[in-house]
Amino acid sequence: MAVKEKGPYQCPVEVAFDFISGKWTSLIIWCIAYDNVRYSDIKACLSTISPRILSHQLKSLESDGLIFRTQYGKIPSRVEYHLTEAGLELLPILGSLCGWASAYFPDKISPSSVKNCRKFFFQRYFGLSLSQPLIKTVRKK
Repeated sequence: MAVKEKGPYQCPVEVAFDFISGKWTSLIIWCIAYDNVRYSDIKACLSTISPRILSHQLKSLESDGLIFRTQYGKIPSRVEYHLTEAGLELLPILGSLCGWASAYFPDKISPSSVKNCRKFFFQRYFGLSLSQPLIKTVRKK
């Protein structure tokens, strides 16, 4: 979702939530976190998102400067998505939100999603080696 044109914001947090508050935005960022991924990989990671919504969200994230879209001229053409610096900067914030939600609302979260969330966060931010990209881990569920 592009930043809304609603005049001056009251607080920087309001601007930040304009970027990440959509239903799918943070999940798409999380799926792209470690690897250049194709549309089909993201769709597999987020199996309940419709193709139309996913396409719209990817275009919005690209226009907001959170992801890059790289199109290769091969036939058939191939498109990959990866995070920009701004998108990468969101990862520790999303990791903290994961920890907060796990601590205060554990009954609303499936155990497997908490495990994947924590695994990703600790591997990325505490220097544990990552044997495979997150998208591959999520896809194996």
